[in-house]
Amino acid sequence: MKAIEVKNLNKVYRSGFIPIKNLAVKDLTFSVEAGEIYGLLGPNGAGKTTTMKILVGLLNPSRGSASILSHPAGSIKARSITGFLPENPVFYNYLSGKEFLQLIQTLSASSGTGQELDQIIKTTKIEKYVNSPIRSYSKGMLQRLGLAQALIGSPQILILDEPLSGVDPMGRAEIKEILRQLKKQEITLLICSHILPDIEEIADRVGLINQGQLILEDTLLSITAKYHKTFSLIVQADPQLPRFLEHSHNKNNLAVSPQKLSLSSSDKKIWKIEGEKQDIEQVLTLLVEKKYKINYYAPSLSTLEQCFLKSIENEKD
Repeated sequence: MKAIEVKNLNKVYRSGFIPIKNLAVKDLTFSVEAGEIYGLLGPNGAGKTTTMKILVGLLNPSRGSASILSHPAGSIKARSITGFLPENPVFYNYLSGKEFLQLIQTLSASSGTGQELDQIIKTTKIEKYVNSPIRSYSKGMLQRLGLAQALIGSPQILILDEPLSGVDPMGRAEIKEILRQLKKQEITLLICSHILPDIEEIADRVGLINQGQLILEDTLLSITAKYHKTFSLIVQADPQLPRFLEHSHNKNNLAVSPQKLSLSSSDKKIWKIEGEKQDIEQVLTLLVEKKYKINYYAPSLSTLEQCFLKSIENEKD
């Protein structure tokens, strides 16, 4: 079931005395399945925040459509089942975290109880400082407080704009764990970010957006496998494996020179061999014939960031 669906979405901003059109989002189409974590990724200015604002009803599209669980984005029903964390949330610094959440609960006309609020505080791990003034919070604390306010009203969908931006490594790790726990509660998460390594750890699928257009979308495994350049082979062998490969090459039993391969081993018993696919396949065939024990053979996967940069290069070409 599609929790979020965006079809041919366009957003044009006009500015100046002589209106100048700035196309922030161009023919954007993607969908998010119920219960998954979907990362909408791209550089600053790519159109991610504009897309999220349309989904939560803060902006109207110039053309195209967006829906939340089949309800038009921005409609009362869609807003009632959606929690939103903007990139730069605003808080009342003179209030404590709990007072702020109670205020949001009242303003949103949530039917939630004090017990529900306590559960949200526990889920977002802000118990230790929820009674302290917000002005004393660090960036990581503020992001978790913002996540807590997004959970008020028990939303089925969470739309999070840069939830990890500006947070230290320990804080990012804690927030990522919270997001994993929310997924276990069958909450659908759409996360906008330019911090690709963090999203790589938690997302089920990602869409890569650049200059308002979706340039790549798939599961993480499929994307990283698509752009691999080398293959890896892990084999159990004695310390003489490099010499054996050199000898096999000299005897014309192995076409590829071992100098073209990357061999590494931590204990000289388990070797990792990397190289071009056709070269590694030659080595694999030889080692199987000689009855070496093969532990692993697969593409050397690229990082998501490498895939994204490669996709942008392909778009320019």
